[in-house]
Amino acid sequence: MNPRRILYIQHAGSLGGSTTSLLCTARALDRTRFTPVVALARPSSTVQSLYSRSGIETIDCPGLALLDHSTVAPRPLTNPRSWTILARVPVGSKRTADRTL
Repeated sequence: MNPRRILYIQHAGSLGGSTTSLLCTARALDRTRFTPVVALARPSSTVQSLYSRSGIETIDCPGLALLDHSTVAPRPLTNPRSWTILARVPVGSKRTADRTL
């Protein structure tokens, strides 16, 4: 039986908590059953190297619609810029869905 491929999306463009967490998750997979593939939404050679050193395939996928979480860049809804950012998410969602398929 061929292992099933699992696509993970890495939103970070530099090393940190999310890259480490995803690396640990991908490493823990039973490789006889699953093959991890990481789509890099913010491609960088540093992040790509982190995964490739563990034998994990990466795919550059710039332009995916991302909604950064509030711990990175707090965006209160009283700030008009927040609404602009939120409005872009549904617009990019269809393209993102198509690209990940």
